[in-house]
Amino acid sequence: MTLVLIIIGWIICGVIGAGIYIAYFQREYPSIAKEARKEDMRFGFFWGLSGPLGMASGFFLSGFCKHGWTLRPPK
Repeated sequence: MTLVLIIIGWIICGVIGAGIYIAYFQREYPSIAKEARKEDMRFGFFWGLSGPLGMASGFFLSGFCKHGWTLRPPK
């Protein structure tokens, strides 16, 4: 049961971290957002795999989520 809770927590932290990274890169650099959309999504996904570490680093490196959270940046 404990392992299941750890895995669920890891996944939740990963999704939050990925959303922070995607929102930061898409909104911090709007002039290249359309061209870099796939790269930003890929980057967010791979940082999301790191779970709590990715979430914490995304939170601090993005200026405490100054651009919010998103998994679907505008097209």
